[in-house]
Amino acid sequence: MGGKSPVSLNTETKYQYLKFKKGGCLTTSIHENRNAVIYIISGKFEINNQQFEKRESLLISNNRGASLEIKSQFGGSMVKCIGKPHNEPICQHGPYVD
Repeated sequence: MGGKSPVSLNTETKYQYLKFKKGGCLTTSIHENRNAVIYIISGKFEINNQQFEKRESLLISNNRGASLEIKSQFGGSMVKCIGKPHNEPICQHGPYVD
């Protein structure tokens, strides 16, 4: 629903669904004082010379910013979420997170 969603967040968050064709690559950055999580939905990827495949994730916590080089030899898709840390405890209750 995008901007029309009834869900509101208390912290700055950016969400991207990325789909790669065979041989696709992307260089992207994560700004200073932001955290990110990348979740592989399908395919196999090389991210900064590390291998990731379907159902794996990568957590990036940084204070200085980071550059990511993402390569997909056979194609696939992933989700990239970036946000400003809220520095509060996180409690999980089943499928819900407070």
